[in-house]
Amino acid sequence: DYVTSMRGTIRDPNAPAEPAAAPAAAGGGAREEGAPPPQKKGRVPADRAEEQALSLSNERITVPELLFHPSDIGLEQAGLPECIVQAAEACPPDMREALYANILVTGGSSRFPNFEERLQRELRALVPSDLPIGFTAASDPTLAAWRGGSIFAAAAEYDSAVVTKEQYREEGHALCRRRFAGA
Repeated sequence: DYVTSMRGTIRDPNAPAEPAAAPAAAGGGAREEGAPPPQKKGRVPADRAEEQALSLSNERITVPELLFHPSDIGLEQAGLPECIVQAAEACPPDMREALYANILVTGGSSRFPNFEERLQRELRALVPSDLPIGFTAASDPTLAAWRGGSIFAAAAEYDSAVVTKEQYREEGHALCRRRFAGA
């Protein structure tokens, strides 16, 4: 839930269930020395007490599909391939070939099986056939954006590349226009 637990695990849905502990012999029987005390009926081991299990079926396919077709759940917005095309088409025409040939694939969602192949196929249907489409995958797509932000924040140029909240309050969006758009 990322409030009380910050870590999750994935279990193989086809793995056999853990075997239940064998019931103690009648009369209580003697325990082996050093063995943990028997669990009371209905108790969950401490390490599993906080575990939450979420069974997924068609969600494993539906969630990645929404990146490509958000309209499937009623969101009237472009999917990832359309967003890439819109971004490239907003740039000068002589830059588009280089942009389509150098698409950076990053983020945790890029780890979905066959993500890059699907993106390639859907982009090919939208991009003129004379333009090449190429991908570069981040070595660790989950942390790539954070690492880039960390490097940027540690750079000497950081202070000249940001606008503080106080500066924005004083000068407003005109400061951003002057500093970043050269206006």
